[in-house]
Amino acid sequence: MEQQPIVLISFANSNIIAGLRRGDEGIFDMLFKNYFSRLTYFAREFVIDEEVAKNLVQDTFVTLWSKRENLAEEVNINAWLYSTVKFHCMNHLRTLKVSDKYNERVKISQTQAELNYYSLSELDTTDLTFNEIQYIIDRTLESLPEQSRKVFCLSRFEQKKNREIAEELDISIKTVEAHMSKGLKAMRVALKDYLPLVLPFI
Repeated sequence: MEQQPIVLISFANSNIIAGLRRGDEGIFDMLFKNYFSRLTYFAREFVIDEEVAKNLVQDTFVTLWSKRENLAEEVNINAWLYSTVKFHCMNHLRTLKVSDKYNERVKISQTQAELNYYSLSELDTTDLTFNEIQYIIDRTLESLPEQSRKVFCLSRFEQKKNREIAEELDISIKTVEAHMSKGLKAMRVALKDYLPLVLPFI
């Protein structure tokens, strides 16, 4: 099955923030569409339960919309979203840590909740981290052969399916898959220190 393309938004970040601050629902919807699955994946790694993870991500977007007018112009939207999900996850895990009652719907033990809480508290989701991730992505893209770079960018940044890429570049789907495999392998090696934040992307 073809992996769903994920966009790492960094371009025109100031335009995104400006749009949110003036209440542009189109920009908000675009962020929701591009980030919901990725943030849910991130949250689920720590809270385990997918429904809980989805609810925490939804809470994050509610927070984003309610606080949109107060966003600083220079805020990195990647860092803001991941930091807010991290905050909601830590609150959830903190509740589990002090709870004496577990029912069959709770999919994480108190011990695991404590370990995951610690892991989250140590995870850096600041602007600096996402700036470094973007730098590594740019540098890795530059190191790829031209055709592999084109395929990777069309898939991950323009959200095109393998069939569409094959038609646009006049190559076979198998060739697209080979180029994507090369690009993803290079990204996984380059971004190995940031896996919790980039796994859905690579």
